[in-house]
Amino acid sequence: MDTIHFTGTPDKQIRKNNSQTEVFKGTDVECWYAGNKLLDECNKEVAAIEDQLKDATGHASVIKKAVSQEFNKWDLDTLSDYILNTHHRYAKKNAIIIYDLIQKTAYKYGDAHPELSKLASASFLFFQPLLNHLMKEEQMLFPAIRQLTKHKRNPTRALYTTFGFIKYWVMLLQKENQVAGEDMQLFRKLTNNYKLPVDWSNSFNYLLKKMKEFENDLFLYVHLENTILFPKATMLAEEFSGNHLKLINNDSNSFKSGL
Repeated sequence: MDTIHFTGTPDKQIRKNNSQTEVFKGTDVECWYAGNKLLDECNKEVAAIEDQLKDATGHASVIKKAVSQEFNKWDLDTLSDYILNTHHRYAKKNAIIIYDLIQKTAYKYGDAHPELSKLASASFLFFQPLLNHLMKEEQMLFPAIRQLTKHKRNPTRALYTTFGFIKYWVMLLQKENQVAGEDMQLFRKLTNNYKLPVDWSNSFNYLLKKMKEFENDLFLYVHLENTILFPKATMLAEEFSGNHLKLINNDSNSFKSGL
């Protein structure tokens, strides 16, 4: 593994790479609490999170990819379809593959690696809710978003009651996205940040590769929803609600004027 060499103090290092900030905050590295302490004085603590820092940098590159593709400029229908056809499809296919790989690996290496039994249990508690989460988006939120954008293109005075639930579904699914991200941290802990053990095999290597790949895809998926799709959908729902209230008030005033 390549070693990350730090120079200067933690506060200077973090200013150089903002993607590392949250990783430092989420660890027990004392350097974070003493910004004037030389990093070479806490090598042990830093070494323990080198892989996490690399992955934080990798996540930052995922965000750069999202920005470079200008997802924020896409309309809601296009972005929803992209999420469905790319991330939902990937997650549903690979969740089954990874779950099966974990069960087989735990069965084969569980005696030598007790943490794999915990991973096998945790994987079911992760993938089952995740698949339910995707189903709720496909059956509830995304159809409501399509109706909302359809109404925006062709405004009518008809009230579509699902619009009122968009805020509810956004809040619920946003929380579930956050929980999924937190659960991935448990996977990292149980696999020692996806490091191969000494007695590794090709199947073990493939499993860890798939898990890391899945995490990267999940990270981008959550980013697209929590920071772009959900806020835009909520804003459009609020706009619709405000316009609808104006229509009701105008109709009411017109009715009163005619009396």
